[in-house]
Amino acid sequence: MKLAQQLGADLYITGVVQKVSNLILNVNVYLHDAQSGRLVTAASVDMRGNTDESWSRATRYLLRERLLAPNYGAPQAR
Repeated sequence: MKLAQQLGADLYITGVVQKVSNLILNVNVYLHDAQSGRLVTAASVDMRGNTDESWSRATRYLLRERLLAPNYGAPQAR
């Protein structure tokens, strides 16, 4: 958070990778407000295989379909 504030960023991202088995990994990313440290949104994806291609596909999915998707994490009207 301090580094994001020093750089003048509005947001910062952190993440965790969990190795479930030799084949399955789980990537969790957390988007925070740089001023308050408050969690803005979180996203997760499971991936099969520990290859450059599987990492690229998983991170592309997280960015496009979750973190950068319009209104992701916003409450939905019922």
